[in-house]
Amino acid sequence: MQTGKKLNMDRVVARMQAATSLIVASIQDYKEISPNLCKVVVAFNTNDADNSQRFNALAALFQGHARPVEGSFRWIPNAAVPAAVGFIARNVEIKPYVAAAAASFKAMASNLLMDETDNSLWEVHTAGEDKYLARHSEESLAELVALASLKNEHHRHDIPALARLATADAQSNEYVAYVHPQNLELSHGYVMATDSASEEGSEDTMQVVDVESQDRVDLNPELVVESAFLNGSDLEYIRSKQIAVTFSPDTWNAAEMKAYYRQVFSYAPEYLRELEKIIDSHSVV
Repeated sequence: MQTGKKLNMDRVVARMQAATSLIVASIQDYKEISPNLCKVVVAFNTNDADNSQRFNALAALFQGHARPVEGSFRWIPNAAVPAAVGFIARNVEIKPYVAAAAASFKAMASNLLMDETDNSLWEVHTAGEDKYLARHSEESLAELVALASLKNEHHRHDIPALARLATADAQSNEYVAYVHPQNLELSHGYVMATDSASEEGSEDTMQVVDVESQDRVDLNPELVVESAFLNGSDLEYIRSKQIAVTFSPDTWNAAEMKAYYRQVFSYAPEYLRELEKIIDSHSVV
């Protein structure tokens, strides 16, 4: 007769539930879009999770050095397991630039300072009339993503690679959600023009007017997350209000553009907000 401690089945069940409820994310494929941004295919071990749980599971792969771009992930249709495509951005620590504080930093180059308290390097950046410091990092985001992918214990061959996934085919007059190339956050805008690459080695671009800043953004189409088409009656309604400013897509006069789009969005803000809600509701991370 076997003797010993009685097995606590309640604890066994609790441990099993904890293990099976753990949300696991795994990088299946990736592409470097810029030194600070990668497009990735990620698989999850379960569909039974919310956006924040998936975000945390994906962020945990990078130990604070990188983050998922919130709102940029969309499910891949007909994938064998829950899988999504979206963007990973470098996590860059920033702090305000204060001349008095910066004076205690040692200048290493024209735009590079060293904090002599811990020998950390900080780059000086300008945003409009303001300055800020961003921690300098020699680490390559693509290498971080590659390492996360190599550590993957759940690699699958039945999930489409990025090369097989079509980029959102946004056209002129469409309303888009996209990853802003400067702040690496999800933004929304109105596509004014698309240009196909004219020379070998050059890239396709599109011109988007950002809703928040009303600035023109020259965009790599790969950064478009999702688009919504402005139907004929809505588009004509918006255009009918554009009477005070003459605008030509060939000139791109910044002052005229801002005045032009202040009018556009002031006459149809509710409609554009509804488009944003529809687009953003498809986010899974």
